[in-house]
Amino acid sequence: MPIQHTVRYRMVTAATMAALALTGGFLPMCNSVAIASAQVLHASPAATAQTELSTEMRTLWGQHMDGTWAVVVAFADDPLALPPRLDRLLRNQVDIGNAFAPYYGQEVARQLTSLLTIHILQAVPVLTAARLGYQPALDTVVAQWHANARDIADFLAAINPNWSQQDMREAMSIHIDQTVAYAAAVIGGRHSDGTAKFDEAKAHMMDFADTLSQGIITQFPDKF
Repeated sequence: MPIQHTVRYRMVTAATMAALALTGGFLPMCNSVAIASAQVLHASPAATAQTELSTEMRTLWGQHMDGTWAVVVAFADDPLALPPRLDRLLRNQVDIGNAFAPYYGQEVARQLTSLLTIHILQAVPVLTAARLGYQPALDTVVAQWHANARDIADFLAAINPNWSQQDMREAMSIHIDQTVAYAAAVIGGRHSDGTAKFDEAKAHMMDFADTLSQGIITQFPDKF
């Protein structure tokens, strides 16, 4: 913009602001800006409740992933750390089950916790078989792990029509395959590869957490 046009623009702007101040037009304009800012800062209770659920699901399933990683690393490199890390991971399954209680009741929470506890306990035979390097044994325990994953998927699909059985099964199957992949890498001493595979697995689990929270929000609109 030419200099003279810039100067002229500033003069017009200043004159306009002065006119608004004199006519009282400036104050309503400021009020409008303040109201708009307040609307952004103070979200509706429904939006807040939805955000809280989404955050809770991401936090809990993130802990599920981080706890599993900690167990894998301890199994591979620090056996003394394995029991406390496994205990912490098992507590996380209780936390996940409890997060479903406000919507589905205590019995559903208990059943989900039970399925997830099996999911964690079945990880140890998988890690053991991976360390031994005996493929038939590994195939057997991984197949059992997939069976439990299908049980979890079917359970979730049964309590919420927004979670299709096919989608839940696919998501849980991917979770198993990704966990086996990064665990095998860590146990084999390929830590960089294991870390990269874990990052992919955690991103997948965050998508899964979002699917769960959105399904609950859709199923129970009165709670949000």
